[in-house]
Amino acid sequence: MGNLIPGWDPQEISYEEYIDSFPKDGEWKYNNGDLDVSVEKIRRLILMLIKHIGLFRFIEFLPIPSRNELKDFFLRHPKLSEGRNDQEKLKVLSELFDILNKKRGRRGKVLQRTSLKLNEKEHVFIPDIVFVEKSKVNIIKGDGIHGVPSLIIELFEDPSITSSEKIEDNMEIYKGYGVNEVWVVDMLFTRTIFKYALKNGSYEAIEDSSYFPELVFSF
Repeated sequence: MGNLIPGWDPQEISYEEYIDSFPKDGEWKYNNGDLDVSVEKIRRLILMLIKHIGLFRFIEFLPIPSRNELKDFFLRHPKLSEGRNDQEKLKVLSELFDILNKKRGRRGKVLQRTSLKLNEKEHVFIPDIVFVEKSKVNIIKGDGIHGVPSLIIELFEDPSITSSEKIEDNMEIYKGYGVNEVWVVDMLFTRTIFKYALKNGSYEAIEDSSYFPELVFSF
């Protein structure tokens, strides 16, 4: 599985991802002089390009002021302000947690920053948000979750490659234990929630969650 978010270096892109990032029939169409394409399509195209050539080279195509500003951000000051970033992360977590809690109804329980042991031999994880459907709530104990939850949500807000690899490593473990869905909340690059569902032994990108369909959340 390729990197979930853009990295410094070029990444391998599947043919399906390449084709999906372009407008239908591979042609740009105009309507009264304006480009007739959705913002989502433009976002996919830009993400595909960044992944294909690497973030470092992509920055070189930007205007000099923006280029210097981004380089300063990523290379010298990966976190402009620890306090502000922490506050923003807590705000996003709190708002998403509240929305999920309202939508869950009687389908299960939503927990935030809770100790998770997928089995007694596995080391402890502390995901940002976890959803456990009603049929499995018995895995929730006084000291955390002991078992496999239905959905795990991880926040990505650190530009380091190590942070990206950590999320991917965790997803490989989640996949091995059969966690049905994993969401990656990209707070840094796209401010988008990337949703993945376990299908045929691997995680595939999905538009809608089976647990929280038609979820609307912006940050």
